[in-house]
Amino acid sequence: MKKIIFSKWPVLIVRNLLGINLLLSGVLILFGFVKLPPSNPPAENFINSLIDSGYEWQLIKITEIVAGILLLTNRFVPFALILIFPVTLNIALFNTILWPQGAPAGIFVFFSNIYLILAFFKTYKHFFTMKTNIQPL
Repeated sequence: MKKIIFSKWPVLIVRNLLGINLLLSGVLILFGFVKLPPSNPPAENFINSLIDSGYEWQLIKITEIVAGILLLTNRFVPFALILIFPVTLNIALFNTILWPQGAPAGIFVFFSNIYLILAFFKTYKHFFTMKTNIQPL
């Protein structure tokens, strides 16, 4: 069962869908090609605070663009998945708590990230060792 779930084609499809979603979201919103849809006051306050910070909104969108490019080009995929994890978690929380109309998109992005992390989990297993024998440089 595990082999079927994490076989080549499902991983390829989910990786590309997540990459396209992140790249388009980052580019279209960062460069103002698409306006954010109207939402409720708490959601708008949250987004406006990110934009008004002067850097946070741009950092999030640039991170989405970089991770999207890495996923679509199949380069440094495990790194891209860890890099984008905090962003996808916040997208899912924002879309389910502050703006429920966007919940399906937020849940898709977050669980796509989780699915791909599980598919590449062999890469991360060394992060979970209690004690390491490797000496620092």
